Amino acid sequence: MRAFASSVLAIALAVLAFALCGPRTAWGIGHDDGVSQVGLQAGVASLVAQADDGSSHASSYAVYKKDGFVYRADSKGNALVDGAVWGSVSLGDMADDNLGKVDVLFIDSDVRKIDDAFLMSYYPAKGLDALRTSALPTGKMKSVRTLVFKTGKDGKNACNYIGNLAFSGMLVTSVQNLDKTSVTSLRAAFAQCKNLERVALPNSCKTVEGTFEGCTSLKAVSFGTGVTSIGSLSFCRCASLTAIDLPASLRELGVDSFKECTSLKRVVLRSPSRVLSHWPGRPFSGTPVEGEGGVGYCYVPANLVRSYETAALSTGWGALSNISFKPIVGVSASAVTYNGHAQTPAATVTYLGKTLVVGRDCTVSYSNNVNAGVGRISVVGAGAYKGVATGNGTFTINRASIAKASVTGVVNKPYTGNRVEQKPKLRLSGRTLVAGQDYLITYKNNRAAGKATVIMTGQGNYLGRIERSFAIKAPSVSYCTHVQSFGWQRYVKDGEIAGTTGQSKRLEGIRIKLASLPDGLGGSIQYRTHIQSLGWERGWKADGGLSGTTGQSKRLEAIQIRLTGSMGAYYDVYYRVHAQHYGWMGWARNGQSAGTAGHSYRLEGIQIRLVPKGGNAPGTTANRFRQR
Repeated sequence: MRAFASSVLAIALAVLAFALCGPRTAWGIGHDDGVSQVGLQAGVASLVAQADDGSSHASSYAVYKKDGFVYRADSKGNALVDGAVWGSVSLGDMADDNLGKVDVLFIDSDVRKIDDAFLMSYYPAKGLDALRTSALPTGKMKSVRTLVFKTGKDGKNACNYIGNLAFSGMLVTSVQNLDKTSVTSLRAAFAQCKNLERVALPNSCKTVEGTFEGCTSLKAVSFGTGVTSIGSLSFCRCASLTAIDLPASLRELGVDSFKECTSLKRVVLRSPSRVLSHWPGRPFSGTPVEGEGGVGYCYVPANLVRSYETAALSTGWGALSNISFKPIVGVSASAVTYNGHAQTPAATVTYLGKTLVVGRDCTVSYSNNVNAGVGRISVVGAGAYKGVATGNGTFTINRASIAKASVTGVVNKPYTGNRVEQKPKLRLSGRTLVAGQDYLITYKNNRAAGKATVIMTGQGNYLGRIERSFAIKAPSVSYCTHVQSFGWQRYVKDGEIAGTTGQSKRLEGIRIKLASLPDGLGGSIQYRTHIQSLGWERGWKADGGLSGTTGQSKRLEAIQIRLTGSMGAYYDVYYRVHAQHYGWMGWARNGQSAGTAGHSYRLEGIQIRLVPKGGNAPGTTANRFRQR
């Protein structure tokens, strides 16, 4: 009761002051050459007028009444509007007539709540009595150009609630320090503020819905870091908005949220592509972003371009639009070819479609840039783009072709009966390639004697194919014999019969030699004979030398033949003789005796063959030599 009495007394004193001093003196407003400002204070509700000279005058009234609605502040500092008349004094007409035009409206740092339609000057719908069409004089509020949320010593404003349509229709050009509040939701709070040009939302704000509908002068919005939902019509008909940067926190875009933003050509979507699944309608309908001919673009993180395109099509929304998705930071470089060294191709860097100057606007570094595959480029913004133009890109390192490599080490090889292999060496651009790492080796027809092919196929950092042919040569053995009454016969080879059979003619001498030796194959063929009345020769003859006798009429009775050197390593020599009384005897090999000794039987014919090492004998090896 004492507080109420004090309030009534204060009001009465104010009425008296108004009567004595006149309306302009009581409010301290009305300087013809000044800028008037009004503030909404917490605690005891009051209107504070401030002239351009910085002086201020506060009315003593505890309530302010207009059209049956009362502005007051509760004990917690919440700015409220309700229909209850606090006290019995009506000062509405008096204040309205003398408030003057207000250019700057302050919201005190302690005001925590601004109720629905608190300062609404105009809304085209009818029958909205519940919106409390104006808590302060409607006509006077239309003059406000700047709305300021005052900050306390902590740099913040206590406001945590702004009601639906709270400032709708005001002709404010700017809203200052809204980002210093802790408001979490804004529903149509600034709808139809046609002169509003810029605004920054607090990090606490999570929901925007219809907030800036019809703000035709709005050019820039800063969302803070907390917005998760931009509801229906939030920026509808914001015709001056050319670009919008949506935060990474965003998870939902409402129907027509940017509808008919006729100047909107650039939208930055930093959130994951799943945001598309929460687009129930076409948020950019009627904007250049969704227009024909690629006039505008949606910029997204480079690694999400494909995801956004896929998601847009899968929702059916993208199929109805012409939106093009481009990377926020685009990084590209021409493909290069592997050369064994780190490669740094010139990078083209774009930020929101603008090409940056490397070295001035950004710096680039490279990694994974030696081996064939995908090289990586890292970009860090510099100068005017520091902290924003940061991203990653890739470039292709193509595999090098071995087609022009020089090839050595492919030579003709001896026939061995097994697969014959080579050790080719490839050299390309001054570098010796590594078999098994840089290229694989395969073969065609490399077992049988004849023409074979070695195939080198690039792998790892190399591609392409090289083929080289080589010969697989089987060495040949040639031999001739000196035959009784015939003398020397012509040379035969490789298993053919030298001498006679069925004619009872003795062999008296023999010459044996190797022919057609492949490259890299060496050694010799050696032999000795058992001669009538002389026995085994003491030394070995080789490579066409005479073993036996001529002109002495001495028969050959047995023979031994062997190979030396690499010939002996790769081949066995097989031989058999046609002996008196025995005919063809078994096959001997590698120095074994073939024929007879102590029987005085003559050799009449001989066959000699080369067989790859470990191969099968040409026939039976039994009864190859008889000695008495």
